[in-house]
Amino acid sequence: MSTLFLVVAILAALWGVVDAILIAIALDKRGIAVNMLLFRLFFFRYLSDYRKATLRETGKVGPLYYSYIAAMSVARFCAAIRVILRSKYAGTGAKAPDTAAFAGTMDTERTGCRQGKPEVYEEAAMSKPVIADKKPAVLELAAGTYWWCRCGKSRKQPFCDGAHKGTDFTPMELKLDAPKRVALCLCKHTAGEPFCDGSHKKL
Repeated sequence: MSTLFLVVAILAALWGVVDAILIAIALDKRGIAVNMLLFRLFFFRYLSDYRKATLRETGKVGPLYYSYIAAMSVARFCAAIRVILRSKYAGTGAKAPDTAAFAGTMDTERTGCRQGKPEVYEEAAMSKPVIADKKPAVLELAAGTYWWCRCGKSRKQPFCDGAHKGTDFTPMELKLDAPKRVALCLCKHTAGEPFCDGSHKKL
């Protein structure tokens, strides 16, 4: 989730840079000198000059003024939210989940496990899952849809990467409506899929 806010913040900042350049061009056309070398240092003065010039000419403030203010507000807001999210996970000692890696939709439960191109292993069908590990994967997950590996062959444990293709296993959908700390089974013998029930202690 923090990555999403970072992307939006960057796009908004670029939007603001474009507006700033257009404001400089508009001032130059009106005969107002703009020092491009010190543009960043004196930009807010130029922004004020643009506001006054357009207000004097048309009776209302030019659209680039509000566009720049909106862009910078969105950029600052998203940057602040990202810092808050990262601070939240840093405070708990947990790693912020990469929702882009695991959340999302599958093409079908039979063929795909998450967006992107998963690694696929062509093997004969098997009746027993592979024990990926004899301890659960304890994770802090954001709200979203995840696909838990049932076959035990995934290299992205505890999530599916398509390695079940060619077997009689299919991944299990896990939907979270809110951020949650979970303990996902890695031994693949739990009776409470996809959560650990201690079955690994008997293996």
